[in-house]
Amino acid sequence: MLEAFDYLAKRDTIKTVVKKKAQFVLNLFCEELEGAKSEFENMKSNAIIPFIHGKYSGQSIIVRQLVHRIETLK
Repeated sequence: MLEAFDYLAKRDTIKTVVKKKAQFVLNLFCEELEGAKSEFENMKSNAIIPFIHGKYSGQSIIVRQLVHRIETLK
């Protein structure tokens, strides 16, 4: 979305600010992805699954929560 403003910008200062903000937002998104990845790896290695669920259904519940967390960043 920020790239649309880069196209509309006429002054160089506006373009540089938009590029910096776009990079900042991209870094935040990448950090969130890395956090979700590390939580997933932690879940796989420690087998953190609710007792009322089976192994694979419990994993799918946790993965679905991680995907939902990433999707809400959009």
